[in-house]
Order: sequence, then structure tokens, then C-alpha cells
Amino acid sequence: MPGTRYAVHRQTSSLRGVTFQGIPIRALEFYEGLEADNSRTYWTRHRAVYDDCVRAPLQAIADAVQAEFGTPKLFRPHRDVRFSADKSPYKTHQGLVVGAPPSLGYYVQVSADGLAVGGGFHAASPAQTAAWRAAADAPGTGSEIARLVAAATATGAEVRGEQVKTTPRGYAVDHPRIDLIRRRELMLIEPLGAPDWLETPAALDEIANRWRRLTPLLTILDAALGSVPTPTRAR
Repeated sequence: MPGTRYAVHRQTSSLRGVTFQGIPIRALEFYEGLEADNSRTYWTRHRAVYDDCVRAPLQAIADAVQAEFGTPKLFRPHRDVRFSADKSPYKTHQGLVVGAPPSLGYYVQVSADGLAVGGGFHAASPAQTAAWRAAADAPGTGSEIARLVAAATATGAEVRGEQVKTTPRGYAVDHPRIDLIRRRELMLIEPLGAPDWLETPAALDEIANRWRRLTPLLTILDAALGSVPTPTRAR
């Protein structure tokens, strides 16, 4: 197992009645090793570290936040390589989405880079992208979305999601929110690395508080996208 890049200090949490005790630094070390050796041999040898230090803490987060934030989904650690040139079998991060997966929700991720927290929506269909663009275009919702995105980026979030370089049909190139309208989807993700509270129960508070700050934006997105059907994958 590679040596750690990180140092942490103990804190306490204001949340009670949960089994979550923090995310161990060994979770980050696990993904450092997986990046270097993405093989079944490595995975099998270190499976207990994944179960105890990655999956178990994130499942504890899911159990603790469900009542407030919605349905949790812990993503599978295996990559779908059927249509990919990259046949690496395992994802080099573990993600948890809470809300209305797979399209809209709050997000937390653990990887070799540390913890990342955020939320937004991943476009599952052109209809969802059209509904998003209509919301970003409308003077009322669009202005509020722009304000909330600006506030999030001012405190460290990064705007992510697929976007086009050209101007979508039906919108003016000089639209005041053309940068948002060019996006097919919107995610705000704050990369946190390994803060001193990561290995403590206080990590649950830190994650939940960041999600609460995103709730006004997700409420707007839910209103805009809620009536758009989400395609289902053939099983």
C-alpha cells in the first residue's frame, strides 16, 4: 500500500445516533494503489480495505442523511467496459448520490485526491437538457440560478458537466447567461482533499452543511426537470 500524503486531526460531531465515524485515510491510500495497479489481483488483495474504509463509511453516510436529503445510491465499484476502449475493471473513485438518482441529487466522492462534495444534475436525455436551458433562460429562474452558481463557486465549488462550444439553437450568442445555457447539465463539485475533519464523525456535518447550501439550487432544478421522464436502461 502506498504511503499516505495526508495528515488529519480528531474532532467531534454535532450529529448523534449514527454509526458513521469518519472516512479513514486508508480509503485514499486504497485508491492511490488502485490507480497504480487497476487489476483484479490488487482488488482481491485489498478488498477488505475497500469494504471497511470506503464502502462502509459511505453507506453510513447514506443511512444517516436519507431522511433529510432523499434516496441514496452507492455506485458500483466496477466499470462498465463493454463499449469502452479502456478495459480497466475498477473505478478509481467511489461515488454516492442522494436525492433522485440517476439525474438529480447531492453527491459525495472519495478518491486518491481525497473528498469531493457537491450536487446538481446529470443529463439523461435531450429533453432534460432542453428543460434545464429553458430554466436558465427564463428571467426569474435564470437569474436565481446564476446567483446561486456564483455563490457556490465563490466558496470553492467547480462548475462541471458536459457543454457545447457553439450557441444552442434558439438562443442568442449575447444572452446574459449563455455560459449556463451552453451546458447540457450542471454539477457543482467542491474538491476538499483531506481536511483535518475527514477521519472524524464531524465529516458528516461538513458534508451535510455543504449539501444544505446547495438545496435552493436543487429545488429549482427539481421544479424544472421533475416532469421530464428519465429514460430507463434496458436490463
